[in-house]
Amino acid sequence: MAQHVDIALVRRSVSIEQILSHYDLLETLIRKSDNTFVGPCPIHQGTNKTQFSVSLSKNAFHCFGDCKGDPDLHNGGGNMFDLVRKMEQIDIPDDPDYRKATRKAALLVADWFGIGTQRKPWASSHHAPTPPVKPLVSPPAQATPPAPATAKEPLVNTPLTFTFPHLDHLQQFPPCPKDPIRPMPEGSPGASFGSQKPCVTLPSKREAKRGAIPCNVGFPFG
Repeated sequence: MAQHVDIALVRRSVSIEQILSHYDLLETLIRKSDNTFVGPCPIHQGTNKTQFSVSLSKNAFHCFGDCKGDPDLHNGGGNMFDLVRKMEQIDIPDDPDYRKATRKAALLVADWFGIGTQRKPWASSHHAPTPPVKPLVSPPAQATPPAPATAKEPLVNTPLTFTFPHLDHLQQFPPCPKDPIRPMPEGSPGASFGSQKPCVTLPSKREAKRGAIPCNVGFPFG
């Protein structure tokens, strides 16, 4: 059984600078900037000190010398797996897209830097169906308790702060017999009406047409 390797994991875990350090190439290359190394090409053993360039941000290399005519490289360059493939001279027949060679290079890199290569156990979806996702149900909102009922205060008739000058002549009549606050004294002129009789004598229809007003209206004035 072929050994499994996670090529994407190896690519994320190892940089091309670490590959150069593994081959002791950092001693022969010159750091041109924080992102670039230049020097002679280690693949075809070149002597030009500027023909081989490495980009750390792209994790790739490029040779401006004899590697440009190499059919195994893309215009004389490639990524770190291509560098390992050329340095280790990995050549697998019937591998036009270099997938098998890249996998073998990734296995070497994973072994050099101790990256796990164990295959994860495969679980068939036919034997272990995924349980259905339960819909999210928000908890019911708690009802706000009603406010406690407050006892209503009894209505109190406050005394008037103004007078009726045009009705002052009516104060000579006694208070209303139904007034619970100021009952009519005995012997008063209005006491003969009794407690169930009205204290107002309404005009007749003929007097109402003439605009007459009740003749004996009692108001509880002080």
